[in-house]
Amino acid sequence: MTAAGSPEVWYRKFLLARCVPPVLRGEFETTTDCYALTLTCADFRELKSFENFRVRLSFFDTQYKHFFGRRFISKYYLSDKNQILFNDVFFFHSPIKEESIVIVVEIVEYDNEENEWVLAWTVVPVFTKSEAMTDFSSNVSVPVQPKKFQLYSGTAKLLFFVNSLDSPKLKKIPGVLECCLQTNENLKSALNFIPEYVIISQHEHIPGLRRPTEGIALIRKEMPMLACPEESDTFVGILDNLSVSFGVLPEEIEKVFLETLNRERNFRLNRPPDDTGIPRLEVIERRLRIGIHNGFTYIEDPMVFYLTAKDEMDSGRHSIRRRSRSLSRMSNFI
Repeated sequence: MTAAGSPEVWYRKFLLARCVPPVLRGEFETTTDCYALTLTCADFRELKSFENFRVRLSFFDTQYKHFFGRRFISKYYLSDKNQILFNDVFFFHSPIKEESIVIVVEIVEYDNEENEWVLAWTVVPVFTKSEAMTDFSSNVSVPVQPKKFQLYSGTAKLLFFVNSLDSPKLKKIPGVLECCLQTNENLKSALNFIPEYVIISQHEHIPGLRRPTEGIALIRKEMPMLACPEESDTFVGILDNLSVSFGVLPEEIEKVFLETLNRERNFRLNRPPDDTGIPRLEVIERRLRIGIHNGFTYIEDPMVFYLTAKDEMDSGRHSIRRRSRSLSRMSNFI
């Protein structure tokens, strides 16, 4: 059993939280489209009842064979009578308007020891030129009309090796996923609080946003906050006399950090770690970035300050490029 605070656990959390950028295209879209994905259920011919399942959602580019964005892992769902009932809504926005962009939906089974394996998977196209979408927020009282998508066995990584879902390399199973993808124009008012290619459940709370205080939200208490989000009230705060400490052994921490960067760069260049033919990286300045972050993204562009040692401030010398400056003396800044 791995300890909760072990490096392995933290690294696993980091991998789950990171957002992988998409493959760059020739033209960059300046606008983004907002969507709501409603998962209704998954039907199988045979399925054990009362088993634990989760859904994993990922962005995939079928043209470049590339997973990107931040993978989403849902809460647990229970199966009953050959069916897994979801009735869940997920929100995201994407500026890429290409038919090669799809959402990979994986249904993952768990046992009592938290071991996992993929029960089935499928793909849901995000952008289809020949098909018009209804809007999720235009009339939330109207039930969605789900579509059925064929489920496949194995792992979704098979998408790396096929160019079509009709490939004989993919094995269909007797099961379908029922879901509905819609646009969500009301989500555009919350784009400063949600980064691109990040899938968010209707149950998640987004700091900085709130449910509407009037209108249909007062009638439909179960309506997702992101169906019609509003910005929360703001207030002014002042930070003054900031002090930053690098601990007992700051030089050693910086040394290890530089060694890691130099070793990683040599690895990327296919050179030995101790190759002296490549100039070594050095610290020439230190910066402090301050901004309001809601756990998903910066609400506004953060401010950047150059760090200056306290003894330099007292003497009137504010040079930030003195490489001989001892990091242990840099305790107070700004």
